[in-house]
Amino acid sequence: MKKCISALFISGFLLLLVLPNRTVNAQTDKGSILINGRTNLNFQFEDNAPLNVGILGGYFFADNFVGGLDIDYDRNEASSSTLIRPFVRYYLFKRIFFGTGLRYEIETVQNASNPDPEFSWDLELGGLIMLTDQIGVEPTLRVPIPRESNVALIIGFSLFF
Repeated sequence: MKKCISALFISGFLLLLVLPNRTVNAQTDKGSILINGRTNLNFQFEDNAPLNVGILGGYFFADNFVGGLDIDYDRNEASSSTLIRPFVRYYLFKRIFFGTGLRYEIETVQNASNPDPEFSWDLELGGLIMLTDQIGVEPTLRVPIPRESNVALIIGFSLFF
């Protein structure tokens, strides 16, 4: 199953490079602003799989380089967590990006004492599909390091200013 999902994801990236896409003009140039809202589809096949929502904001401090802050909120029946993640990304060919972020996560479990915050890194690989001149879709594969949590496929809608 994991090989099938990986193959589909890699095929999607190759299609991003070959299929015609709306022209990306100035969206990833220095001085642009990125705002992204998304949901997270975890590869967790359980009845109580969490639904995750988040927002990301960034500033292009150089052409194709963006840095910013990512905030996620995750809630299920037994716990909730808040993730704050400063990040950097590089956009290759203005269609594919890769990046990293420092994760600071606070998880609250029902009937537990004060939560302990956790620090970790993650790596991400994604693509940018422009729907209009300022709106795009960004499918992203995010891998936490160390692998204490699940690999996530994130589908985000981005606005560029």
